[in-house]
Order: sequence, then structure tokens, then C-alpha cells
Amino acid sequence: MMKIYYALNYEGSREESRRLLREALARYTGESGSDPTCRMSKEIQTTAKGKPFLSGGPDFSVSHTGQYWAVLMDDRPCGLDIQKWQPSNFLKLAFRFYNKDEYLEVKEKGEAEFFRIWARREALRKAEGESVFSEAPSVLWNRVVSEDQFWEIRDITMPFDLAAAVCIGVREEDIPEEIEMERL
Repeated sequence: MMKIYYALNYEGSREESRRLLREALARYTGESGSDPTCRMSKEIQTTAKGKPFLSGGPDFSVSHTGQYWAVLMDDRPCGLDIQKWQPSNFLKLAFRFYNKDEYLEVKEKGEAEFFRIWARREALRKAEGESVFSEAPSVLWNRVVSEDQFWEIRDITMPFDLAAAVCIGVREEDIPEEIEMERL
């Protein structure tokens, strides 16, 4: 089951992020976050590509921007990105990092589209454990294939005004499922 936990008053420290992750994991698994046998008490490890994971735990993806913090949890590989709109030279960035079709969408639709695509790209790359700056397939579609894996990418509406997207590893025949959200 896909579940997003979020906090609205994140102050930006690594310790606070770990505390929120422990709380979210405890709620997701039904375990106590203070219980020493809780999965979160185990060391967070990283894959060869640098993606954090908990051995034997659900897959998760943390994202934060400004005072907002969120984590997506699922039993499948997953990625989440939330983006606070900030003034930027978005056309220059889109030209540099997006593929041609994505760039043309941004050129036509403007800054909101830039942040929507950025969130989708980052969610995909986080799910794969790759850098957002590395080459990626177009994220204009809700289903993409990357590294021989089918990925479902969705724009989501958070309880605050941000560009946000999730990405889940799926099989070709899977149908989209609902995402639950809960405030920490």
C-alpha cells in the first residue's frame, strides 16, 4: 500500500528527518518507533547507487523543501519529490536538463510545468537510485520504462501548494492504485 506521511513545520536537520522517518515507519508497520526492535532502529543502508533503504523494511523515499517534509512508503521501489516554487531561470534549466519534448512543454506552458516535470523526473530518479541530473526517459507520460523496469509516475496534490510527484515500480499489467496521506 502506497502511503505518504508529511510534516508542515520541518526545520531542516538530519536528526529531525530521521525522527520523522522513524515515526512514519512506526505508523506504516504498526511498530513502536521507540521499540529497540523497530526496523528503524537498524542502520539505514545505501545501495551501490546511493539510495537509502532499510534491510527487510518497506521501500521509502524522503523529500523536503522549505518547511515541508514528506516520505512515501511502499513494498515496491518508490520515489517521491516535493518542490516549492522558487524564482529561477527555468527555461535555461529545462534546456540543460530536460529532453526536447519536456523542454518544449515548459516553453509552451511556463514555470508551473517546469516544476511539475522536475518533480516527476526527481521521483523517477529517486525510485531508481539515480541522480536527477543523469539522463532519463521522458516523464511526460504516466508510464515509462527505464532500466528494463516499468514505472508509474503520478502528479499528486499535497495539503500545501507545491509541485509533487510519486513514482512506483510496477509490472506492465498493474493498474494504478490509491495513495493514502497522513500528517505526522
